[in-house]
Amino acid sequence: MLIQSRRPLKRKHVQILDDQYTVKLGPGVTEYEYKVLQILERLDILPTPRPIDFFTVEDCNVIVMSTLPGHEFGRVAFRMSSEERVRILLDLRGFMDSIDRLVGSIRTVPLDSISDLDGSRTLKFPLLDGFINRPVKPSSFVEIMSNSTPQTPTLIQLQRSILHTLVHPSKPTRFSHMDLHPGNILIQNGKISGILDWELCGWYNLTLESFSTLNNVRFSKELVSDYATAWEIPDDVVRAVRVSVGDLTQGAMEKRREERLMEAARNGSKGKMRRRRKNPDPVPVPVANDSQGLPIESAALVESGTQGILGSGRGKGNPVAVAHPSSRIVGSPMIEYARFTRKKY
Repeated sequence: MLIQSRRPLKRKHVQILDDQYTVKLGPGVTEYEYKVLQILERLDILPTPRPIDFFTVEDCNVIVMSTLPGHEFGRVAFRMSSEERVRILLDLRGFMDSIDRLVGSIRTVPLDSISDLDGSRTLKFPLLDGFINRPVKPSSFVEIMSNSTPQTPTLIQLQRSILHTLVHPSKPTRFSHMDLHPGNILIQNGKISGILDWELCGWYNLTLESFSTLNNVRFSKELVSDYATAWEIPDDVVRAVRVSVGDLTQGAMEKRREERLMEAARNGSKGKMRRRRKNPDPVPVPVANDSQGLPIESAALVESGTQGILGSGRGKGNPVAVAHPSSRIVGSPMIEYARFTRKKY
């Protein structure tokens, strides 16, 4: 059940099929999230998607999971009062506390380690721009994180100061989602109906999770204030997100550009950065088959208005999939694979 794109996907795509199945594919989609969903299902933790299948086609990972009811919190938040938003965020913290108690019972990573669920990697702070492929102890957190992210000389001290704020040996680690921004929270009838996107979860302290979440909403003063109120986030963490993250991001970009130019000079070029050629190899994205099991031309479906054509899913992006009434995604193997040309609509 695939189509082919003329160019590789640059970001993740999420599509909903027949209001029952959610298909997530593209860069950043990993088997790790699928395994996390399996653990949460085994522990009977709600409200999280039920994992159905994981597979890889031509280096493109695909996760199929159940679709949860509700609307993104981010789409309805500004129709709510501040008190209503704070109540939702208090409920969210309560959900995460209960999940921590259940997942903590099967923890295999040392209690003083900061890492993902199985201890294989750690999210990079303060810019959240990648992973370090090992667990990190609080005592060495500042040094390791400082060395993993290049920074301009004038901002090195600011970066270290923020890292000191985020981690202290007295702050215990717990099971954390690490990406609880409003787009990953579903709301139905004024209550939380789902929590999505578990690919960054792991063993982090509350300050790290608060910083990571605020970083995703830092351009909204109202949401920053609501999160800080509901989760009792310290003022120095809020200030670090509001004032410093933008400067550190810009400094890291300048430092990386400087390093690339130096590398180009060492390789004998004239110092000009060449644009990388786009990989012409196609990358698969979902499509449906007809009732006889034959591939359906996606363009024809769009032109004819066939029932089940998907939009851009819950997130932004172009429609990349169609769901035909005869299509079924039940267990493995998935529906047959076919080659198609992806178009922008």
